[in-house]
Amino acid sequence: MNNIGKLILQGFIMCVLLVTATLSEAQHLTSYNLQHLPQRSYMNPSFIPHGKLHAGIPILSGISYTYSNNGFRYKDLFKRNQEQTLILNVGDAINTMQLRNTMSFHTELELISLGFRAGKNYISINITEKADIKFDYSKSLMQFLYEGNASTAGTVQQLNPSLDGIHYREYALCWAREINKIWNAGVKIKYLYGMEHIVTKGKGITMYTDPVDFTITATSDYAVYTSGIDTGSFNDISAREYAFGKKNRGVAVDAGVTVKPVPSMEISASVTDLGQIRWMTDNAVYTTQTGTESFIYTGINLDEFINNDSLDASAYLQALGDSLYEKFNVTTTRESYSSNLPAQFYFSASYLISPRFKITGLVRNKRYYNSNQTDYHLSFTGKSKNWLNYTMSLNRINDSKINPGAGLCVNLRNAQVYFVSDNIPAVINWKNAYNTGFRAGINIMLGTRLRYMKAPQPVLEEPVAAQ
Repeated sequence: MNNIGKLILQGFIMCVLLVTATLSEAQHLTSYNLQHLPQRSYMNPSFIPHGKLHAGIPILSGISYTYSNNGFRYKDLFKRNQEQTLILNVGDAINTMQLRNTMSFHTELELISLGFRAGKNYISINITEKADIKFDYSKSLMQFLYEGNASTAGTVQQLNPSLDGIHYREYALCWAREINKIWNAGVKIKYLYGMEHIVTKGKGITMYTDPVDFTITATSDYAVYTSGIDTGSFNDISAREYAFGKKNRGVAVDAGVTVKPVPSMEISASVTDLGQIRWMTDNAVYTTQTGTESFIYTGINLDEFINNDSLDASAYLQALGDSLYEKFNVTTTRESYSSNLPAQFYFSASYLISPRFKITGLVRNKRYYNSNQTDYHLSFTGKSKNWLNYTMSLNRINDSKINPGAGLCVNLRNAQVYFVSDNIPAVINWKNAYNTGFRAGINIMLGTRLRYMKAPQPVLEEPVAAQ
C-alpha cells in the first residue's frame, strides 16, 4: 500500500511541476466576453473574431498560469517565527480545511494557432499542449498523515484521496458560421495524442483504530491507473519518441451556439473537450481490494526493530512495507484502458445595454472522473468599434470566495496585446489567495479596419476677385 501512496504522490508532483515550470496559457472565465480576443473561441467555437485573419505567436500569444485550492492558502501553510524565519505550519493549514477539499491546475501551451474569415465562415486550426490535474483530499486524511491515528481512535475513518491528471496534445480544426443575424454556430474536431495520465478509482481505505491498544483494522477498495509515469517510462526514450512515438490516441469535439432572440439579449452555450484517449504505452494499473476481510496492523515491534542485529532498520521497514503490500492484496497489471477528457460545459446570458456595452452571467461546469466543479462569473464588458475591448468581473471559482477579475484587449494596427485575470488582487498578493493566475500575450491580427483620428487640415480661403 505504501507503494501506491508513493505512486500517487509522484504523479501529483509530476503534474504540478509540468504546470508551474512551463510558460503556458490557460483559459480564464473573464476571457469569455472579450469579443476581440481570438482565443476565447476555445471556450465556445461559435465565437468569431472581429478581424479577417489571426495568428498566434508560440508562447508569446499566451503566458499565464492558473491555480486553485479551496482547502488552504500559502499564508496558512507557511509562517514566520519571531526570528523571521519561514517555517512550515501544517496544523494551522489543517484547521482551515473543509471536510472535503479540492486542489486543481490547468495549463495550455499554444504551439500553432491560425484562423481566417471566408464570407460568413471562420476557419481556424490550432495545435495545443494541455495538462490538467485535480486532487481531492479530505481533512481527515491530512490529520492522519500529520497527527497519526491517536486523535481518531474509536472512530471509523474513510481515507479516499482522488487524483485525476492528464497531459496530451490536440490537433484541432474549427469551423464557425454566421447562420443569420440571430444565430452563430461552431464545431471543432480534435485528434488527441496522450503522453501521461493518472486516475484513482474506488472507495478508498476504511480504517478503525482501537482506543485501548491502538490496533488498526482496515479494508481497501482502491485502484490507480497510470500511463507514462511508472518506473522506467522515461528510460531509453528519445525526445522525438516521447513527443510523437507513443500509441496513446483519441478524438474529441467542441460545439457551441450563440443566439440573439431579441436585439437586447445574447445567449450562448457550448461543450468542450468531449472525448477520450485510449492509453496503450507504458501502462501500470495498481489495485488493492481486501473485500470483506480486514487487515489488522498492531504496529512496529520496537524490540525487534532496535535490537535485532541481523536486520537493520531499512531492511525491517522494507519487510514491513512488503507485508502491508501483501496484506492489502495489491496487484499490478499492464492492461490498456480508456479515459475521458475533463469535459467543460458553458452557459451564458447577456443583456446588451447598447451595441458597445453588455452585462453577462456565466456558469461553467467541469467534469472529472471522480467529481465535478462548477464556477460562476458576472461581468460588465465594453468595447470600441475596433481597437479597445475591456471587461470587469466577479468570479466564484472552486467553491471559494468571490474575487474581482478584469481583462483588457488592445489592437494596435496588426498586433493585439491583452491581459486577463479572474482574481486581480491575487496577481499582486498571491499568498493570501485561494485562486490565482493571469493570462497575457500578443497576437497578430489583420483586417480589423482600425481608424485613427487625423489632425485637422487648415481651411484655405478662396481668393477674392480684384475689383
